[in-house]
Amino acid sequence: MRIAFFAVLLLSVLSGCSIRRQPTALPPRPLIPPPPVERPLKIAILEDAPELTLPVPELPAYEPEIPSARPPRVRPVKPPVVRSKKESTDPAKTVVAPSKPASPGFRIGDVLTPAQRTDLGTQIDSFLGAAEQARKTATSQTLNADQKVLADQVHALVLQSRLARNVDLVESRKLAERANTLADALLRSLGN
Repeated sequence: MRIAFFAVLLLSVLSGCSIRRQPTALPPRPLIPPPPVERPLKIAILEDAPELTLPVPELPAYEPEIPSARPPRVRPVKPPVVRSKKESTDPAKTVVAPSKPASPGFRIGDVLTPAQRTDLGTQIDSFLGAAEQARKTATSQTLNADQKVLADQVHALVLQSRLARNVDLVESRKLAERANTLADALLRSLGN
C-alpha cells in the first residue's frame, strides 16, 4: 500500500511539471491624448477708454565737437633704465629710506624734552658705532653667503637709522638697535 501511495504521488508531481504554463505579458495600452478643449476667446473692448499722453522730455540741441587746429601734446617717452651687471638687484642690499609723514602735523611721538632728545642721540650714536665696528671686523674676514647677507643688512639698517634721525629720533633708535643686534649675531657666527 505504501508503494501505491508513493507511485500516485510521484505521478502527480511529474505530470504537473510538464504542463506548467508560462505567464504572458499583456501588451501596453496605447496612449491617446485627450481631445483638445476649445475655449472661446474673451476680448474686452473699451470704447470709453481715455487716451494716454506721455510727456516727451526736451533734449538739448546736438552740437558736434570741432577739433582744434593745434595737435594734442604728446609726452616724450622715457627710455627704459638699463642696469649694469655691477649693480645688484639683491633685495638685502637695497636701502629703503623711511617714509615721511604725509603732513608735518603734530604727532604724539614728536613731544620730547631736550633731555630725552640728548639721551636718544647718545643711544643712537653708541648703537651705530658698535654696529659699524662689528661690521668692519666681520668684513675683514672671509664670509660665507649667509654672513654676507647679514653684513649687508647691518649696513642697510645703519643707513636707514641715519636717514631717520633727522625725522624721528625714536624710529632712528629702533633701527640702530636692530643694526647692533644683527651685528652681534654676525660676530657670533664668526666665532668672535
